[in-house]
Amino acid sequence: MKERFRLKTSFGEKIVEIKVMYYVYGNGLCLKFLEDGECYGYATVNFENKLPKYMAYVDTNDMPYIEEFIEKYRLGTNTGMYMESGFCKYPLYHFDKAILQKIDKKGVNLYESHNKESYEKGNDKL
Repeated sequence: MKERFRLKTSFGEKIVEIKVMYYVYGNGLCLKFLEDGECYGYATVNFENKLPKYMAYVDTNDMPYIEEFIEKYRLGTNTGMYMESGFCKYPLYHFDKAILQKIDKKGVNLYESHNKESYEKGNDKL
């Protein structure tokens, strides 16, 4: 059984699983929340810029409590950098590989394999 987490939402508390994935465009880190096996939402957002491994912008627009969640479960740390889009400001987080592996080892392996070539070429700097 996968580990489950308590996610605070505007509609109350949800019990979710985390699936580690990658975005097809850019291969960036994607964290998907599942509730009862169905997609509840995404913790991350994808922009056109390539990010270093295990870094992603988090979706504070659709999930206003996501930073609290990330910090509570020690999933990652805020870098202090942001991406602005429309009226929203998305914080950039560096996620902890070891923690993500404990949550979804298969997903981390897929993320790594799809990013291997890009990072071997030195494309791992901001």
